[in-house]
Amino acid sequence: MKKIVLILCVIFVVSVLTADSRIKTIADLQNMSNKERKDYFFEMYEQIMNLRDLYILEELHQDWENEAWVNDEKIIYTWSTEGFLDEMLWLTWEEGAWQNAQWQIHTNNAEGYPIETLYKMWEPISGTWMDMAMILYTYDANWNMIEMLMQMWFIDQWMDASRYTMTYNNDNNPIQVLSQEWDFEGGTGWLNSGLETYTYDGLFLQEILDQMWENDSEWITNHRLTFTEAGNAYPATELRENWNLVEWTNDWYHQFFYDNDWNEIQTLEQDWEDDQWVNWEDHYYTYEDGYQIERLTYRWEGGRDWVNHSFNTYTWGTLDAEDNSISPDNVPILTNYPNPFSETTTISFSTTERTENTGILIYNLKGQEVKTLILSGNEVSVVWNGKDNNGSQVANGVYLYKIKAGKYTSTKKMILMK
Repeated sequence: MKKIVLILCVIFVVSVLTADSRIKTIADLQNMSNKERKDYFFEMYEQIMNLRDLYILEELHQDWENEAWVNDEKIIYTWSTEGFLDEMLWLTWEEGAWQNAQWQIHTNNAEGYPIETLYKMWEPISGTWMDMAMILYTYDANWNMIEMLMQMWFIDQWMDASRYTMTYNNDNNPIQVLSQEWDFEGGTGWLNSGLETYTYDGLFLQEILDQMWENDSEWITNHRLTFTEAGNAYPATELRENWNLVEWTNDWYHQFFYDNDWNEIQTLEQDWEDDQWVNWEDHYYTYEDGYQIERLTYRWEGGRDWVNHSFNTYTWGTLDAEDNSISPDNVPILTNYPNPFSETTTISFSTTERTENTGILIYNLKGQEVKTLILSGNEVSVVWNGKDNNGSQVANGVYLYKIKAGKYTSTKKMILMK
């Protein structure tokens, strides 16, 4: 198992839980604040380094539109023979087909740590990939990332844009992150932009104080994040407050819930409006053998009810035993039609891995098995009539269906609406 840089413990709190993982265009990056860019690229760094026994192969994002889940974007991951992340390809769903959007190319050192990430954007008019940004990483002797340099491609050359310098304590936990931007107009060098200071109780992160550099002379307090602990250094709550030069005022509040293995299974987000906490989004996470396979997000609308908002599915795979390379073609391709359905739906799959009796398991959102379907011989599809193993009709709602073929698994969702 590859060593994970300890800064990721903090990134999990300040970036992954709050950062928008959607595709960023050149305009998006240019319009971001220095801190927003740092959080975005830190999230990308976390994805590069978070290697485990299984490797993520694909991430699918769907939005809820007109009472159905609609494709939005997809990320395809490519791995080296050593198990290092080589490439990430973003695709967007346009006019009924997947289209190129963004391409990340990673260069790693011998230990597997990224030293360079190249970002390219797809130009549909010319049909070519265009350089957008480059991130260069520097580490200390303990493999803590101490500098992240962002460059932008501008008029046929790479130009410095932002720099983030990290300082660590004796536990290798970050205690400060200094953000600077390159002075394009004056050409005088790096200009201070932001400063984050981290406070711990042992190994648990208690507070992040964010300051901004004002008038080229002093640090001005901007906002702070404070955390309470659920146990094992996992946060139970996260509160953001803004400083108005007189007092701290509430901004937003997150609550985190875990299963017995400390997998995060729910995140409730609320905003402070009219002197009270108001629901915003509620995220639910599904795991298989400790690996996240789904994230379902509800959004609070009209001050009355939770409604479907977005749905993410994650496909994981292993290294091929013979050539030690990822074999994404062997991962089962699983679909059902129609979806949503009212009476019956046909579940189909394709894979090069096949056992004598391949099983399809259907679960409700509580994780309870509802129905087992067996495909014999060369069957590649099976019909489900909406009944459980006892022959009783199941209730309307969202159901998960999973296939196991050889050493690979795949899980998707379907909706029964009578």
